[in-house]
Amino acid sequence: MRKAWLNHLLVLSGYFLLTVLFTWPLLLHLTTALPGEGGDSWQYLWNFWWFDQALFGGKSLYFTQAQYYPQGTSLLFHTLSPLNSLLGLPARLLGGYLLAYNFIVLLAGTLSGYGAFLLAREALGKGQNGLPSDLAAFLAGAVFALCPYRSVHLLGHLSLVSTETLPFFALFALRALRRPGWRPALGVALSLLAAALIDWYYPLYMLLLAGFFLLWAASEALLRRRTGRSLLQSAATLAAGILLAGLLLAPLLIPMGREASQAPYLEEPLEFSTAYGADLAAFFIPSPLHPLWGELFRPWSEPFAEGNTAEGIVYLGFVPLILAAVGLWKRGKEGKMWAATAGLFALLSLGPYLKVLNRPTGIPLPDLWLCRLPIIRFTRVPSRYVVLTQLALAVLAALGVRALLRKDARPWRAGGLSFFLLALLLLEYLPIPYPLTPARIPAFYRQLAQTPGDEALLEVPLQKPSSPWYYTRWMLYQTVHGRPSFRGYISRGDPLFPFAGAPLFRQLAQLSPAGDILYDDWRALAGSVLRHYRVGYIVLEKGRLEEEGRLGPARSLVEEALGGRPPAWEDADLLVYRVPEGGEALPFFRLGRGWHEVEERPWGAFRWMERDRAELFVIRPQPGPTTIEFQAVSFLRPRRLEVAWDGKTVASCTVGTALQRCRLQVDLPAGETRLELRAEGYDIPRQAGVGDDPRPLSIGFASIRFRPQE
Repeated sequence: MRKAWLNHLLVLSGYFLLTVLFTWPLLLHLTTALPGEGGDSWQYLWNFWWFDQALFGGKSLYFTQAQYYPQGTSLLFHTLSPLNSLLGLPARLLGGYLLAYNFIVLLAGTLSGYGAFLLAREALGKGQNGLPSDLAAFLAGAVFALCPYRSVHLLGHLSLVSTETLPFFALFALRALRRPGWRPALGVALSLLAAALIDWYYPLYMLLLAGFFLLWAASEALLRRRTGRSLLQSAATLAAGILLAGLLLAPLLIPMGREASQAPYLEEPLEFSTAYGADLAAFFIPSPLHPLWGELFRPWSEPFAEGNTAEGIVYLGFVPLILAAVGLWKRGKEGKMWAATAGLFALLSLGPYLKVLNRPTGIPLPDLWLCRLPIIRFTRVPSRYVVLTQLALAVLAALGVRALLRKDARPWRAGGLSFFLLALLLLEYLPIPYPLTPARIPAFYRQLAQTPGDEALLEVPLQKPSSPWYYTRWMLYQTVHGRPSFRGYISRGDPLFPFAGAPLFRQLAQLSPAGDILYDDWRALAGSVLRHYRVGYIVLEKGRLEEEGRLGPARSLVEEALGGRPPAWEDADLLVYRVPEGGEALPFFRLGRGWHEVEERPWGAFRWMERDRAELFVIRPQPGPTTIEFQAVSFLRPRRLEVAWDGKTVASCTVGTALQRCRLQVDLPAGETRLELRAEGYDIPRQAGVGDDPRPLSIGFASIRFRPQE
């Protein structure tokens, strides 16, 4: 028993050293940098911080007001990875967020290799124990732990690098089918649970894998004319494990289901899945991270997944493919299922339509049907299925190595051949020196962390720039200063920036003093808006704004809004304005959901309602009657327009097909009131034969004015 434990410890140590090698020079920078290019990596540091806020500060783990302040946002569909946060807690307490992040990286690589090692030993069979089998299984673990899928996702996807749950689930699922009992059922449940608490992609993959294993076992039982009783026991064991995981996850799954039914933005159009399906040629084109030939193949690999390296690189490697072919040839009986598994998930990773060398063929593939199924339609990125292809390939490679290592081979010969094959694999997969990014924090945020107060930060630019990575930097800074922010970046975020329709926010979003359909004096209202939303500082990121040539307009807008007030802080990174306290509270209003983008018409700005519902928010310091005046036009036919408050219609009028003025009066309370505009149905111009516009349209507005009566 002691020798067995020592052997396992040796295997774990081996995978740890290989992980250190493949992330080099990360080991030298554990507390000062993280692997990759920044980007989504900062989001995972924010996850650590928010987990700590929930654990030590009594905040809700799955809802935050730190981002998208003040209304906050749900984190149910955000890749929060609470298990990684829990595992990294000792490292955070010891050395901070960067050490915790890098600890998870090294842990995931080590356990991914070890899990694949155990799975390969299971696949090799009990009668194949001994040094040759252990060496073959060790190589399988290296194939999985060091594969390009993990290397490219290490650029910014910590949750996807945490692949350790996949081989353990496959191991316990196989045992559930082969040796039914409570132990494999518990293993299935725990691995599913762990995966769900890291990234929701992998539990879905596990369920598909379990279904495939079960179908394979059923087909084998039919071919061999076995009794159905043993198959039912196996299926019951597997189902029991899945059901137990579902029960444990029910407190999350139930509210997630409720939110999914009310949040259409969680789904992406088919074009998104098509763009992020793997290219058939990408299975055979090396990663651009390779130090020797990565640049040589970059012209072929760069266009994959619209230039997104992490999603487009699915290189399998010729060393594992050759070993897998040997395994299938020599040990086809054991290898057929793994070959089918590899093929199935490779096929799914191609997405809805086949692409070859970035050229669409129009040939439909199984994912075209699969991506429309409930739950699976939220996954968005088909290329990630390749992780199970890589796992199955690792097991096949173990079968191949075991076939090459003869039973009567002397230990030094078996070890020498295994070392040679491992060296070839390392040479083929090598991604070093792995790019590192230091987590530099501007000095202002460090000083703000020492300043009493909890006012919100209004960071500019407000609108999401071309790269979403920009906003993840604010999440990094928030882990230091802790102040709430109006902007954010989460995995399944609502695309609406809710305050872009408010005075000053509206101008800062466009970095232009130009108006919208709302008629108001934004300069006069700026102080009231900032005080209403408890804005303490307006922060301009100089570098980003200068790159886009927009620092001057942004600075002018802010200084106009603050009455010429100079910045309170300026350095090479930031320009910061302190919002003054006090002042008269004036009423104002803003747009909410349900509006198409603003259009320019001869008379000025114009917006259509999206479909037949749109929101307006009125903010009044005192209660009283409010007059709503607007110019509007109905598309195609006259429509009734109702103004509803708290679900009840409080005013209405009929809008014709020519631009007309309407005037309505409603009694509103003090504070912020949500009004809903309801149109009588909508039409789509393209379907109605009026132009080629595919948008659903009902009523459009050229102007909206609010006149509070005190």
